Amino acid sequence: MNDTREPCRYDGPDTERLEQIRARAESVPAGPWAWRGNIDHGDPRLVSLATGYDVLGHVRHEVTRDEAARRGVGDPDHIEVGPLYDGKTGEPIGVHVAGRKVLNDPPDTFDERYEAALDDARHDAITEYLTDEYGEPRTEDRLALTVGHWYQPVRDLVVFEVAPDATDREDPRVYRADVVGIRHPVAVFLEHAKADIDHLLAENAALRARLVPGDAARVN
Repeated sequence: MNDTREPCRYDGPDTERLEQIRARAESVPAGPWAWRGNIDHGDPRLVSLATGYDVLGHVRHEVTRDEAARRGVGDPDHIEVGPLYDGKTGEPIGVHVAGRKVLNDPPDTFDERYEAALDDARHDAITEYLTDEYGEPRTEDRLALTVGHWYQPVRDLVVFEVAPDATDREDPRVYRADVVGIRHPVAVFLEHAKADIDHLLAENAALRARLVPGDAARVN
């Protein structure tokens, strides 16, 4: 039976959206991309097979004292503090702060000596945290993107929610470190990839729905 339906008019895709998708695709390394690596020697990385260069991977980072402090290492609330008693009389004579004795006498310098003991305990806790079980500096893997042919940690490229134009966690405007974006073409491309593909598939479906069967075969 012949299909007598008239083909519907197709006005074309959303050209502005298509240009945005094209720009994102052209801003990243050529494809195809593939996961490569050997987990005996590190985490997998994303590689452009066209260029041979990495697209996304990891770098080793040596943890700093400031980073340890932001994680709560050495927090006074977690430092062991308790009463100190005279071994003979059993009378309280001060406090111990993570093994450091702070005597009540002389009372006029107690607060100063107590704070100094807390500072020393905090310093030692952070120093211990920054050293691994083999006595080496503590390191960790950091997600990284390539800038040129060099890796740059993603956290150095983030957009902070509370200060979008800030580029450093130490910026005083960054009172909260929540992230809402990453300043890198690959990051933008990946962030939009699912929505872009869904949009292109919908455009394709709309185009095919407006074609008669004979025309549809020509767009396969």
